[in-house]
Amino acid sequence: MKKVFLTLLSVLALGVLAACGTSVESVSLDESSVELEIGESVTVTATVEPSDAEQGVEWSSGDTGVATVDDGEITAVAAGTATITATSTDDEEMSASVDVTVIPDPSGVSLDVDSLQLQVGESETIEATISPADAVQEVEWSSGDEAIATVDSNGAVTAVGPGVVTITVTATRDSGVTDTAEITVVIAAEEVNTVLETEMDAEVHTVGVVTEITNHNTFFIQDDTGAIAIYDAEEAYIGDLESGDQVRVRGVRDSYSGMNQISGILELEELDSGVDLPDVSDISDVDIEDDSVMMPYQGHRVAMDGYLVEEISTDQYENYTITLYSPFDGYRIDLRYDSRLELPDTDMLFDLEENDLLEIDGMILGWHDGPQLSYSGDHTIAESDMSLELTINVENDEVAEGALNLSVSETLELDWSVDPADYVENQALDFTSSDD
Repeated sequence: MKKVFLTLLSVLALGVLAACGTSVESVSLDESSVELEIGESVTVTATVEPSDAEQGVEWSSGDTGVATVDDGEITAVAAGTATITATSTDDEEMSASVDVTVIPDPSGVSLDVDSLQLQVGESETIEATISPADAVQEVEWSSGDEAIATVDSNGAVTAVGPGVVTITVTATRDSGVTDTAEITVVIAAEEVNTVLETEMDAEVHTVGVVTEITNHNTFFIQDDTGAIAIYDAEEAYIGDLESGDQVRVRGVRDSYSGMNQISGILELEELDSGVDLPDVSDISDVDIEDDSVMMPYQGHRVAMDGYLVEEISTDQYENYTITLYSPFDGYRIDLRYDSRLELPDTDMLFDLEENDLLEIDGMILGWHDGPQLSYSGDHTIAESDMSLELTINVENDEVAEGALNLSVSETLELDWSVDPADYVENQALDFTSSDD
C-alpha cells in the first residue's frame, strides 16, 4: 500500500512539472514597421523564445479602423497609423509590435503647366504632383492624338506633327483623379525663302524683322533670305508693332494679287525690338517694268533715284496713286498710299506736285498684279539731287569745240556718250544736218 502511494506522488509531481513547462522569455516580429496602401495586405511572422516555450500568440490592432490583423496577416483599411501587437498566450507580459502606416489614396493631381507649345521634334517633360503629399505618387500618362504628340511614363512629351492635343495624367490608385495640359505643336521656324516656296494654304512659321507697316492691317518682315507681307486681318497685332521689331509669326501661306503673304495669323510673338533694318536694295538700274526681274525684290526695302512725279490721283477714300516716271529710261511705276495709315498732314506726300524729281530710299516694293511702291511716310522719299540736264559728249579727237573740218567725200563716224551715263540707259541720238 505504501509503495502504491509513493508512485502516485511521483506521477503527480511529474504532472506539475509538465504543466509549468519552459517560461517564455521573448516575443519578436520579423518587421518593426510596414507601409501599406489601402486594401493591401502583408503577413508578419512572430517568433517566441525559447523555441521549447509555448509558441502561441494573440494578435491585436490598436486601431481596426486603420488596419486589421488575422493570424499575422495585416490588412490596410484606411489612411492613418496603427500598432499591431503579438502577445504570448502563455505570458501576456511578453509581446512585440509593428507600426503600420496606411498611405492615403490620392485626392488630386496637378501638372506644372496648363499648356505648352513645342516645335515638331522637340521634347519637354511635364511634372505631375499628387495630393496629399503622402499619397501614392504613381500616375499614368496618355495622349489624345499620338500623331500630334506622344508622352512616356515619365511625362516626357514629344512633338510629332502640327496640331493641338490634350495630354492627360491619371492617378494610378484612382482613375477619377486626373489633370490635363493642352499641347500645341508647330512646325519649326523656317527662313522666309523657304516660306515663299511653301504651297498655298499650308501652315508656315518664320522669324523676321518688321521693316514697314504699310496700311492698317499689313506689315512686312524680312530676314537674310527674303521678305514677305503679313496680313493681320483682325488687326490683332499690328497696333503694337514698330519697324525694327523682331517677330515670330505662325500662320497660313497665302497670296493676294500676286503679293506673297502670311495670313490667318495663328500666333505672333515679339522677340526683340530696335533691331537694325535690312540693307536697302538699289533698283535704279533694274528694268522695273519686267515683273520677272522685279519679283525677287518683292517686299524688300528698295532705293531708286531720278523719278519724276508724272501724275497724282486720289479716290473717294483719299487713297493716293502717284505715277513715277524715269526721264532717263522711260520706266514707270506707281506709288500707292492707303489713307487708313493716317499720316500727318505735314507729310511730304501731300505737298508733291507733278514734275517733282524724287529719290526713293527704303520704301517697300509691294505688289498688286505687278510691282508698286507702298508708301508709309516721308522717311522713305526725298527731293533728288540729280540734274535732268543731259550732256552729249562727242569723243572723237577730230572734233574741237564743237567744230569739224572735213574734205569733200571724207567721212567720220562720231563716237559719243550721254551724261549722266549711269542713269541714261538709252544712249541713242537722232542726227540732223542744217544743209544736206
